[in-house]
Amino acid sequence: MLIEKPSWAVPIMAVYFRFFLAAGLLLLFGACMKMGPDFLRPDSQSIVPVSFEQAQESALAPNLDDPWWEDFSDPALTKIVEEALSNNLNIKRTTSRVLEVRSQFIQSRAA
Repeated sequence: MLIEKPSWAVPIMAVYFRFFLAAGLLLLFGACMKMGPDFLRPDSQSIVPVSFEQAQESALAPNLDDPWWEDFSDPALTKIVEEALSNNLNIKRTTSRVLEVRSQFIQSRAA
């Protein structure tokens, strides 16, 4: 025994297709809308200072001496972090590079 669909039933894919088609057309035509009669183009010559007054010391380089892991009071975490810091050459290289760039920045500001 077959159950017949009503004649007004629309396959679900056709419903999805119609929905996404309508949404796409709304987005497409909405993006082509004119800004309005009172729109003024912004001035292309904005004022940017040649140099800034001062940079904060904390913005120059991260505090590499801060033992943040000790705040957790976990000896296993402390052991893991200290072992990683002593054996990781990338961290040592990066730390030295950050300090080098910081000193170059300070020297350039002194000139």
